[in-house]
Amino acid sequence: MRRDCLTSHQRFPLDLKGYPTVGAENAPVTVVVYFSGSCPLCKFVLSFLDSVQAAKGSGAGFRVIAKPFTTGLADSILIAADRMGRFWDLEHALHLRTERPTPKLIDHLIDSLKIDRNKLALLRKDTSLMALLPKSRFEGRYNGVTLVPSVFINGMKYKGYKDPKWILDAVEYVKESLEDTR
Repeated sequence: MRRDCLTSHQRFPLDLKGYPTVGAENAPVTVVVYFSGSCPLCKFVLSFLDSVQAAKGSGAGFRVIAKPFTTGLADSILIAADRMGRFWDLEHALHLRTERPTPKLIDHLIDSLKIDRNKLALLRKDTSLMALLPKSRFEGRYNGVTLVPSVFINGMKYKGYKDPKWILDAVEYVKESLEDTR
């Protein structure tokens, strides 16, 4: 059964407030991706899902929420960039690079995207904003996340292959299941 791509019908508690989001808030399906800004597969999955959102707009029928799983440099920069409305721009730029995100690379990307360094630095000093990082990690561990990317679809842990096309297929299946119950 296709539903087997989800570990169970168990729904896990997920705090969705304050994290980078793309897609309509009232979308019938919510995809939460625990990620690391230094993980090539995480960046690939997030970029793919964001690209589908951009192509389909409100017709996509799902939203994506990105939750950092580390407190590393890339994740803290991405969370700060989100407060400037630039998470997805910076995430895409990181995705296109094959090397690990060093301070020098991140500075280069910030400059190339014309992101205000001073504002970004202030946001990285905002303790309430940076508290999202360990909070997300704690929640992920509580929900059984041991590696990234880890995906939850409408609160259910996705266990399938990490190819974003299969994740999108699972999203479509969940949407169809919701429509069948109406």
